[in-house]
Amino acid sequence: NLSLNMDHREVGKEGMDSAILNSKGFGGNNASAMVLAPHIVNKMLAKKHGAKVMASHQKRNEQVAEKANAYDQAALKGETLPIYKFDHNVMDGNDLTMSADEIAVPGYKQTINLTEKSPYSQFLEE
Repeated sequence: NLSLNMDHREVGKEGMDSAILNSKGFGGNNASAMVLAPHIVNKMLAKKHGAKVMASHQKRNEQVAEKANAYDQAALKGETLPIYKFDHNVMDGNDLTMSADEIAVPGYKQTINLTEKSPYSQFLEE
C-alpha cells in the first residue's frame, strides 16, 4: 500500500537529487518538468569541464547571484509584478507529431529523438 505524504519535510540543501514540477494552468494548460538539483548539475559540469573552468564560472557568477538575490528580496516585499502571458504559445497533443522514435514540435526545426542515448549519462556515473 503506497501512500503519499503531503507534509512538508526539510531535507537540507542536498537532500534531493531531482524533482518533478507540475504546473496547473487555466483551461487545462498543464505542464510538467523534471529538474535536477544544483549539486547534481555542478557534479556533471565539473566532470565534463574540470575544476579550473568551474572555479572561473563561480567567480563570474557572483554578480548574477547578487542580482538574483536582490530580485528575490524585492519579490518577497511585494515590490515586483508577476509576468503572465495568457494563452501564449499554448499547444496540445494534437499539435505534436509523434512516432515511436521522435516527437516533432511546431516552430522547432529539430525533433526530440526518443531513441538516442543521453549525452549526459557519463556524467551521472559514480
